[in-house]
Amino acid sequence: MSFHAAIQQAKEGDWYWMLEGTYKDFYRIIEDGKASKPIVFRNYANGRARIDGNIQVEGEYNWLWGLEVDNLYGITNDVGDGENIGMFRRGIRIINCIVHDGSSTFGSWNFPEQVIYGNIIYRGYHSIYTQNTYSNGVKYFVHNISMDAFTDSGNGPYEFHAYGEGGDVSGLYLEGNVFANTDLEGKSLIGGKNDTPNDHMTLIGNYFYGSHAQLGYARPVQAVFKDNKLYKASLRWRYFWGDGNERFPNPPPAVVTGNTFYQPDGGDPHVQFQTSTYKACSDPKGYCREDGTSKIRPDDVWDQNTYLPNFRADFHANNQNIEGMTSLSQWQNATQSAGKMFDSNSTVTAMPTQPMVAVLPNAYEPGRAHVVIFNFAKASTTAVDLSPAVGQGKTYRVMAVKDAFGTPVAQGTYNGGTVNIPTPSEFGVFLVLSD
Repeated sequence: MSFHAAIQQAKEGDWYWMLEGTYKDFYRIIEDGKASKPIVFRNYANGRARIDGNIQVEGEYNWLWGLEVDNLYGITNDVGDGENIGMFRRGIRIINCIVHDGSSTFGSWNFPEQVIYGNIIYRGYHSIYTQNTYSNGVKYFVHNISMDAFTDSGNGPYEFHAYGEGGDVSGLYLEGNVFANTDLEGKSLIGGKNDTPNDHMTLIGNYFYGSHAQLGYARPVQAVFKDNKLYKASLRWRYFWGDGNERFPNPPPAVVTGNTFYQPDGGDPHVQFQTSTYKACSDPKGYCREDGTSKIRPDDVWDQNTYLPNFRADFHANNQNIEGMTSLSQWQNATQSAGKMFDSNSTVTAMPTQPMVAVLPNAYEPGRAHVVIFNFAKASTTAVDLSPAVGQGKTYRVMAVKDAFGTPVAQGTYNGGTVNIPTPSEFGVFLVLSD
């Protein structure tokens, strides 16, 4: 049976195993599953089921699992959309896929109950492009790797791009993702120019390398930003939801806690901060945006963070415009005078000499994991404890994420303890597979 035939006859609860091989075409999935009986298209026996083209999912509750989707031949669909995977209905899940080499590699559009989990995404312009409306439900991005996006006419690159001018940007949940650009200075942007509030954003335990975390684009943004790690990447919150916003309903407090900012001396500031709010004015729309004039809301929380090695920030709030802050105390005083002291219990320390290593087990496939390494000392190998994902006596393979079907960089039988993974650069991210 061909992939086209499976798509045309699929019904709720069907599970299709995709045999190893290359499927070169544009595919539109239109049949609906149900929440309790999704339609699943999954690679068979971890083989390389490769879609050389693109997939547009227009049926509810369809899952794509373990497929490779690239667009090396620039195939477009009948509306001229070249994104590798487009998600256009409720309940779609994209799980453990490898998606690469496209104009927009991944589009998750404004439909509820979408989950994007465990995918490896690279070499696209908008690597992940998304919109969402919080009142319809939260959209989940968990344990994905999005890296090495490229520019398009000088715009980008975007490892993550939640943006809208007409569509909504609210209610996004990001946890355990890696956003990295090893070739250029990238960014992961949440915020748009839309006419609805940019709020209820949650970013927990994500890893940023060479890809700035930018919150806000022409609209104030409210978010929880917690336990993230940023290496050679700034938190650019240039549209921080200020006090006294008269255009949108007041959202919950902003929370910025437990983050670690690894920013070597001579690099960008750890934080670029600017309040933003709307006030009534004579504009035909009735409101005008004011940047850097409003105070910080009294219930906002920004504390217990770590800055390495020397704190640096740009600050614009309560009509204070301070570029190039060079001390935590200056930041504390400025935020206090703007309405709420930030970082009263935070620390500034030296750059570490030992690597930062994270092993992120996969919730859908036991024995599968992503490994993230910040190799501060630029050691040729890094010792990694694989026990969170690999059982005793199990065989394992450690793969470079952009060569997931190639030669392992390390392999063997796991007997506990650590495994040495080659780390030729200061940042590494790997895929672990185990039987």
